[in-house]
Amino acid sequence: MLRAASYLNSTANGEEKEEEEDEVMNEDFGREIQCGVNKHLFHSRIEHGQISTGSDWPWAVSVRVVGVTNQSSKEEILGTCSGVLVREKWLLTAAHCFFAVANNLLRCKGVEINGAVPEEGSQSGKTFVVSNSNVKVTVGGVDWSTGHALSIHKFFKHETFKNASDFDNDIALVQHA
Repeated sequence: MLRAASYLNSTANGEEKEEEEDEVMNEDFGREIQCGVNKHLFHSRIEHGQISTGSDWPWAVSVRVVGVTNQSSKEEILGTCSGVLVREKWLLTAAHCFFAVANNLLRCKGVEINGAVPEEGSQSGKTFVVSNSNVKVTVGGVDWSTGHALSIHKFFKHETFKNASDFDNDIALVQHA
């Protein structure tokens, strides 16, 4: 939904004139995930953007959580995040990338995540910490298949990050091998 907001602006000679400012609103934000329905609408590129090569953004990484579907036994991407390399063996990303909300991902898609354990403080095991083997990190490419794969050694979430459904302090440092 695009909404125009009016406001008054003072001109150099002291007169007030009304201007309009376009504000982009995302009606989809915060909508519950439903089986078979994408939560967000993704566009293939940024409007008026330019095609990038793999060497344009060497510090940018793709972080993907993967699992094997029960129905077809194929690996499926359950979630994606971006991140940046901050040191030789460290990257910075969102903490929620390492958690799976059971109702939204596991039950809906019928996916198994090997080694997932209930998150500390999670109510009734609704949220799981994803094992490192289910996190795929790629750096140095504009396509997952052309970049260099990194193995996760450890991740450290912010000490006050609560869970995957609360995005306060949603930040993590990841040590890769």
